[in-house]
Amino acid sequence: MEKELKIGDAVWYIPDGYLLAVKCKIIEIDDEFDPVGGIIFYDIDEPVGHDLYEDELFLTKKAAEAALLVKYENRHYKYKDSPAVELDLYRKRKIKFIVSTWELLPQEKKREIDNWYNSLPPKIYNESWFNLASLVY
Repeated sequence: MEKELKIGDAVWYIPDGYLLAVKCKIIEIDDEFDPVGGIIFYDIDEPVGHDLYEDELFLTKKAAEAALLVKYENRHYKYKDSPAVELDLYRKRKIKFIVSTWELLPQEKKREIDNWYNSLPPKIYNESWFNLASLVY
């Protein structure tokens, strides 16, 4: 990446298996594995379930658009999702999956899912998130 990312920087992320991209912020940087010029991992303010490498993040919307088109052309997405997949659908699925791995009682899981979903920053279609449909239709 041509820019050193810092906490608070805006980046674009394309979730695995989904035909959408979302603008998010870096909330944590982890270089514990190799702090001297080695691998750096990033956490963002969207539900992902793991730390991200810099090659999973894009500095501009234009770069994210190009990467999403390549993903579509190479069929790197869930076939059940349409090009018009909504950000809320991705968020709900991802949060539900992540929380399902926690050892909590069912009612506690429901509460955690609701709290996490409700704490996410609002996004505006074609401004802070977009899907494939906005590029090809």
